[in-house]
Amino acid sequence: MDRQQLIDQQERNKQLVDELSLLEGKLRQFEREVASEEQQYNDMLSEVNELRFLLGYLPAKGEGVRIQLEDGDYDPMSTNPNDYIIHESHLFKLINELKIAGAEGISVNGQRLHANSYIVCNGPVITIDGKQYPAPFIVEAVGNKDTLVQAIEITGGVVDQLLNDQIKITIEKRDQIALKSINSDT
Repeated sequence: MDRQQLIDQQERNKQLVDELSLLEGKLRQFEREVASEEQQYNDMLSEVNELRFLLGYLPAKGEGVRIQLEDGDYDPMSTNPNDYIIHESHLFKLINELKIAGAEGISVNGQRLHANSYIVCNGPVITIDGKQYPAPFIVEAVGNKDTLVQAIEITGGVVDQLLNDQIKITIEKRDQIALKSINSDT
């Protein structure tokens, strides 16, 4: 091998090293893009699961509260039974306050509520999403139990309003509440 061939070979090696360096840079850029896309995918997947959870498509489990509402005692002096029975407005007040306080999932008598749930009063029973339930009503909510209780027990709040309407209310903080999904039959 003569001197010129050696120089040509060294020049070719330099070109190949430069090309390798360029390709390695492109590879690193591609890996960063893939990692970024993978993180975006994981973020979107996490958000989708959170929305499914909030919409009731996934079961909810965690700490929370269990609230029992009972009709008030019969008053023979009252001519109107509406004065001592639970109405949908009572449930709406309670449910809305729990949602505002950060409840991640709510059920009434085991019926998981979702974005399109409806509650209608039919005399002594309440219909929730087409299913009728008599009193007492058990409202369970998954979320920070202390925050949920503080929100409904605030002076002049939901609990005071329910008590003023002669509704009996029992509140229990629970370390574990399990709510089924809206698609669950059990």
